Amino acid sequence: METSDRNKNGGALYFDELRVFYGDTDVYELILNGLTPMQVGETKRVNVLATYSGSKEPIDVTSDAQLASSDPAVAQVNLDGSVTALKEGTAHITARYRQASTAEYELAVGVEAPAAPRWTAAHVMDKGIHLAWQDNKDSDAGYYVLYRTVGSSTPNVNDPSQIVLTLCKSGGPLLFTDTSAVTGETYTYAVTAVDRLHNESVPSDPIII
Repeated sequence: METSDRNKNGGALYFDELRVFYGDTDVYELILNGLTPMQVGETKRVNVLATYSGSKEPIDVTSDAQLASSDPAVAQVNLDGSVTALKEGTAHITARYRQASTAEYELAVGVEAPAAPRWTAAHVMDKGIHLAWQDNKDSDAGYYVLYRTVGSSTPNVNDPSQIVLTLCKSGGPLLFTDTSAVTGETYTYAVTAVDRLHNESVPSDPIII
């Protein structure tokens, strides 16, 4: 091949092989969708969504993405793209698609949520409302969450504004005096038990005072 400007000869240019390398830079975001904390034995379908530059909506690329688990003993990625929780623990589920940045989700796998606590005392005192509850003897709860509403409506555990107490399990009595309660006002309480992987029980029976 002649490169000199002074020596321009006619002829043909031959290549043994021509390779073109390129990267898929159009994908600027990869989303791993469908995973939330799981219980042992549970299986969930995973969707991988890619957002391309100039596109208003993400595109489902699950069939072409590669899913992996950092700890298959805790959470296993199945051939159909679903994820099965096998034992208690934490695993990172990752999704790869072409040259896009890897999407990752930290999956917490727990056993069945603890049983709901039971009330053992609830009465008005000079300094507030005294509450006491008892946990299930086989419970693996790590802490308890006390919810309160003003009036007789049942507390909503999905509303964090109704939380009045988070109490760590210490082996001692499970009790609390609500000194913020206003004399003459009606309140409704419910309490839940939560394990170390943040699996929350159903609420106790509501108690109105």
